[in-house]
Amino acid sequence: MNDLWTQAVMVMGLVVLAYYFVTLAVNLAVLWASLGLLGRKMRVASAHLDLPEERAEAVSVPVPAFNEEVTILDTVRALLRQDYPRFEVIVVNDGSADGTLELLRQEFGLRPLDPAGEGPLPCGQVRGLFISESCRDLIVVDKENGGKADALNAGLNAARYPLVCCVDADGLLEPDALKKLACQFARDDRVVAAGGVVRPLNGCQVENGGVVQAGVPPTLTGRVQAVEYLRAFLSGRFGWEKGSGLLIVSGAFGMFRRDVLLEAGGYADSLGEDMELTLRLHHRLLGEKRLYRVITAVAALCRTQVPETLRGLRTQRVRWHRGLDQALWRHRGMVLRPRYGTVGMAALPVFWFIELLGPVIELTGYGMLAALLLLGGPTTAALLVFAMAYLHGLTQSLTALVTEGRVYPSPDDPLRLAGACLLEPLLYRPLLALRRCQALVTMGRRARWSAISRKRLS
Repeated sequence: MNDLWTQAVMVMGLVVLAYYFVTLAVNLAVLWASLGLLGRKMRVASAHLDLPEERAEAVSVPVPAFNEEVTILDTVRALLRQDYPRFEVIVVNDGSADGTLELLRQEFGLRPLDPAGEGPLPCGQVRGLFISESCRDLIVVDKENGGKADALNAGLNAARYPLVCCVDADGLLEPDALKKLACQFARDDRVVAAGGVVRPLNGCQVENGGVVQAGVPPTLTGRVQAVEYLRAFLSGRFGWEKGSGLLIVSGAFGMFRRDVLLEAGGYADSLGEDMELTLRLHHRLLGEKRLYRVITAVAALCRTQVPETLRGLRTQRVRWHRGLDQALWRHRGMVLRPRYGTVGMAALPVFWFIELLGPVIELTGYGMLAALLLLGGPTTAALLVFAMAYLHGLTQSLTALVTEGRVYPSPDDPLRLAGACLLEPLLYRPLLALRRCQALVTMGRRARWSAISRKRLS
């Protein structure tokens, strides 16, 4: 090898090595914080602290729906069966071109309502407002297509209650999920946003909108995502919450105080509308020096379908990473600003370096290792670094799997997830890094609903 090639490899190797050491240090710190907080949350959840009805604030549940005829009925049925004293479900049909609206009309007997007039948040034109004749807690808003954020704003305009819980149209809530999430607001007046725990629905047995038997996804693609979800909540959400640096309340299942959302201007047009909103809440409330909390409820469970094809996974992850880029760029002024506390001084820099730019460094590392193996060179150190990264990722995943504690009907299910833990760093991580880099190349495109194949649940 010539001197120039050697120097280039050494520089790239130092960058990759620094990235992995920083990632390792951050992940270990977050995991340690997460385990401590998770233990306390589980003890509280196991105490079965019921929410007194007089303290249960009414909840509006907006459900944005675009071409969701396959899943919408099961989602609505699951929501209407929630064990909660006072709530309403608001399905926002965002210009669907399939039978979403007609299925709702047939199933729930919709009759027109007089529009309440223009709401506080801007959104696309509302073509009709309906209420179910069989269930007075179900409202349907029919509007022109405007994207997910626009549909959520229409739902907020129609909402009547002080708490708002946003749920995706393919999500199934456990019967007590709404109560367990609303409890967080009753126990602590400082809570302005609370996210639930999201798990894959693939592999579960569903009947009439309810999960009657849990299971793991039948495909390897689905199982590695199940592992990813476990790890994301254990070593991500809970750890950052303890440090007051939680940057995302999942759009699949998240609850907010409606007045705070209206103050912040509702949802913005973005591919990552959930993270962008969470950052905007931090930006506003920290800037005003208000006392508040953004948390995750460990016992509030929502299940959602994950893509089981590589094409579907690519579509989803490109969209997610572009959304991450949009959210971070819009709030770049918070980075390394002491007035924004942990969010500005720790969480945002970590997300810029590890989450946004990390895939580029990871792909550089894979390419460097391949070049060294093909052309001959000092591969020992590089292999040690990747072995360390592999063991670190494996340890995180297995810890999340053991800590999960949910009982699967088949003893083979945890073993299949453990097998996915072994393969995920070798197969899934490189693919994910490639798709995230692809997202960086396609930055700046207009946000829009993306079509991901769904399967009928029941």
